[in-house]
Amino acid sequence: MMEKLDIKKWTNLPLSDSTYWISKLALGTFKDYLYTKIGGDIVIYGSYRTGNVGDLAIGNVISKMLKKNLPFDSHMNGNITWKQNLSKYQYSILGGGQLYYSNTTNKKLKEIRNTTSLVLGVGIGYRYKKYEEELRYLEESPVVTVRDNKSAERLICVFNKCKDDVKVTACPGFLFDKIIEEKKPSKIEGSIGVSIRDVKTKNRRDVLSFLKQNFKRLSKDYDLFFIPFTLMDIVFIKKYFKKYFKKILHLQNPEDTYHTIQQMEMMIPMRFHSSIFSLLAEKPMCILHYFEKMDDISNDIGSSLHIEKIKGSEEMFFNKDKQKIRNIKEKYQKKAMINFDMINEYFKEVVLE
Repeated sequence: MMEKLDIKKWTNLPLSDSTYWISKLALGTFKDYLYTKIGGDIVIYGSYRTGNVGDLAIGNVISKMLKKNLPFDSHMNGNITWKQNLSKYQYSILGGGQLYYSNTTNKKLKEIRNTTSLVLGVGIGYRYKKYEEELRYLEESPVVTVRDNKSAERLICVFNKCKDDVKVTACPGFLFDKIIEEKKPSKIEGSIGVSIRDVKTKNRRDVLSFLKQNFKRLSKDYDLFFIPFTLMDIVFIKKYFKKYFKKILHLQNPEDTYHTIQQMEMMIPMRFHSSIFSLLAEKPMCILHYFEKMDDISNDIGSSLHIEKIKGSEEMFFNKDKQKIRNIKEKYQKKAMINFDMINEYFKEVVLE
């Protein structure tokens, strides 16, 4: 039987680890609620207040890119767990992240039916057929982009449309370094940043053994720094691998998380967004490929190990080809910019004229 992570240990996190949760999520959710009551031109709607650094980064990218290019009043609403009334907005943008993996996040589409909705760089999960009715709310959307080919195929199947009706771009998060203050923090020599999460696979024991062996081996020659993207990441790493890390950082905001990754010599990301941040920082990396949304970036980088195929004895290896990493970064950023080119074109042609 697979060992389960004790959720009750959330309560054992030090107060400093919970500061981000309290300040950014609780206060942010309250701000979202107030903005919803006021309304405006555009609401940016997504899973931005879930405690995931990467999801919040996507919301920040969309919000800042819209304010930079369009003269509209836009608000970011990242609270999808409460019933929302978005009727005071004329337009809604569903931006980034995966639309379907739980009943909670499926509320997104039900709340935007009375607005003109645009879909920006989203993923459509493998359980999409269960939610075809809700997905059809988007069938008449003037702009629909998805982050990968699998998502496009699934959405085309639901819409019963041709391939050209759904544009494959990339996650808006690939533009995160474009919307923050440019910094070049000094590199910590001999450092490896690690961003991993708990796994729920049949080979979980093999994965834990694999991680233990590799962290033990790498910690002899490098200083390992754990960079969390959720609070639960901290719980997981402290339970199983604490002794191999020089430092386990607190959960930070997206900008500080990115600047921390910039300081690392190399990266070991398991999350999609930590892979994106590592790519933007142009770090040599070994991707631990967990979800299908990581297929493209894992294949491009090359130095990746698929979690579900791990047997326990594999060694991590790093792609250190800086030019290749830079070229991959540029490719994804060009694709991510298409999201905003299409949004800008729509508003300028249909609304501003």
